[in-house]
Order: sequence, then C-alpha cells, then structure tokens
Amino acid sequence: MTKGIAVCNAFRELGITATLQTCDVPSGVRDQPIGLKEMQLGAENRAERAMGQRPEADFAVGVESGLVEVTERWFDVPYIVVLTKRGWKSCTVGAYFPVPRWMVERALERGTEIGKIVQELTGGDDKDVQKCLSDGKISRVDIITAALKYALAPIAFSYIYKD
Repeated sequence: MTKGIAVCNAFRELGITATLQTCDVPSGVRDQPIGLKEMQLGAENRAERAMGQRPEADFAVGVESGLVEVTERWFDVPYIVVLTKRGWKSCTVGAYFPVPRWMVERALERGTEIGKIVQELTGGDDKDVQKCLSDGKISRVDIITAALKYALAPIAFSYIYKD
C-alpha cells in the first residue's frame, strides 16, 4: 500500500485529479534489484503491464526500488516510470537513501529483499528500510512521493517543458 499512498500524495500535491486503481503486476526482475538498469526495467515493466490491465487509465505508474552501490557505499533508491494514455513517458530516480553494508550483505547472502531484513529486525510486517534506519522520521512513502512528483512534472507542466 506504500506505493499507492505515495501515488495519491504526488498527484494531489501537484493538483492532478485522478482516481487510483491499483493492480498487482510483476516487475520481471529479481525481488531485490541491483543497479539502475534492473530497476528501470522493473519500473517500465510495471507501468506497461499496469496500462495493459487498465487501458482506460490516463496514467500508469511503475515503481521499482533497488540497491545501488556508489563508491563502496550502498543506497536504497526508487526508480519511477509514468506512462500516459496520450503516449507520454517520463521517468526519474528518487533519493539515494544510505543503507548499512551489513544489511545489504545479509539480504544478498539470503537471496532476499532488504525489506525482509527490516521485518526481521523490527519484528513486524513493515518493510520500510527508510523508516527503520531513521527512527521513523523518514519513510518510503516520503521518498517515493517526491520522486513521483519529479517524474510527473514534465507531464503536469508540459506547457513549460514543451518537449
């Protein structure tokens, strides 16, 4: 539901009127994507498959979070793809949220997503790595909402972008 809340927030904050219809579509990538290429493919697959399931929709949003290593540090990053009924496509990456190496290594050793490690640590159902690593001050919803607003900007403000 995290992604759905973020989508509602982003559309509302940009003044775009839309009705959210969620659909569970496979990303076609590993449960724990590594690197921007794999995340991009997963987000594109999700957006395209969502548009296929809901051809009447004005927008389809694909979100794929994954891990990126930069100068020997690991980050959890969302990749966002937005498709429109008119054939427009916009994409962006969100904030690079730092993740401890031991947490990434544990997830990779077990062949699982980092969210499962968070569940083990917190003893709950929440897989929000950002919330876990910020004492609840930053959430995955916050990061995805911001990234989605960036992806929507060229569509919502096309009169400025003129692309």
